[in-house]
Amino acid sequence: MLTVEGKQIADQGQRAQNEMLSVERLTAAMGDTVSGTVCISVPPAIANIMIAPHLGELRQEHPGIELVLLGESSFSALDKRQADIALRLSRPTHQDLITRKIGNLSFGFYAAKGYSKPENEWEFINWDDANSEIPQYAWLEKHMGQRSVSLRANDISIQAEAAATGIGVALLPCYVGDHHPMLSRLREAESFPPREVWMLVHSDIRKAPRVRAVMNFLISVVGRHLFDRE
Repeated sequence: MLTVEGKQIADQGQRAQNEMLSVERLTAAMGDTVSGTVCISVPPAIANIMIAPHLGELRQEHPGIELVLLGESSFSALDKRQADIALRLSRPTHQDLITRKIGNLSFGFYAAKGYSKPENEWEFINWDDANSEIPQYAWLEKHMGQRSVSLRANDISIQAEAAATGIGVALLPCYVGDHHPMLSRLREAESFPPREVWMLVHSDIRKAPRVRAVMNFLISVVGRHLFDRE
């Protein structure tokens, strides 16, 4: 346990580190050319399906940008420059971040092509209990009634691949289900909580030309997959 003096030293060190990181961010924002490195942190399925197939567009328009694409679901510390821009499926509350809602994801029920069980006999694929804060987890738990769960998984790509084997029905974002060659949409969910897509950038670097260019690119390509684009 830190002494009073030790805590004062630790607090001073933290302030010094924060100041250093602030200088780094402001330095990174300098310049008026659309060139340099931009790191974006994105959930893996969005990175793979929405963004990666369109990277040629960004490269053609802005060949001076070197993009770093991180497929991850956890929040990168933008204030520590672990990433410059992030896309997330929930709105953060960090006061130094500029947030913009891009839109809402559409969902539907998906199963393997040829899945023939009547709806009252569907078996479901759902999130694991550790992800119970995800709105679709609670929606499905409430509406599946006495029907069973054949699999719980913590990743949407795993759920899609499992559904493709025929073991059950998954409630998937349409950008995932429609993209999968072995899945068919059974019917759309009629009423479920929206899953929002948010873009985050630190206030210190949001005006850097290369960062603005990548933000506009993300808004364009991700917006093509959303049913309610902001």
